Amino acid sequence: MPGQSRNVTYISRMQCVQAAVGAQLDVLARNHPNKRVGLVSFSNDVLITGDGNQEAKVVAGDRLNDYDAVIASASECELQHSIDETKDALAAKLNQLEENGATALGTFCIL
Repeated sequence: MPGQSRNVTYISRMQCVQAAVGAQLDVLARNHPNKRVGLVSFSNDVLITGDGNQEAKVVAGDRLNDYDAVIASASECELQHSIDETKDALAAKLNQLEENGATALGTFCIL
């Protein structure tokens, strides 16, 4: 992982994903600063972070199997700002993510 200690003997899958997504945020901010980018993470439930500047929405329980509820939750998280403005907030939210249970992909697979 770039910029990290070379004495680390174990890097989790989560840390690998965070590093990869963080690198993509950097590339997008540099090459496409006007693009709008949002973050959605999957665990026992789904966390829709959006562009990192609004309160995240959680989709959980029976709502995970309700297509209309999923769409409604996602549409509440508008991407109002460009990656150039939100990269730091998104990176902070990304680095706060923790592994937590299984992956809730049910309804989201058909979006």
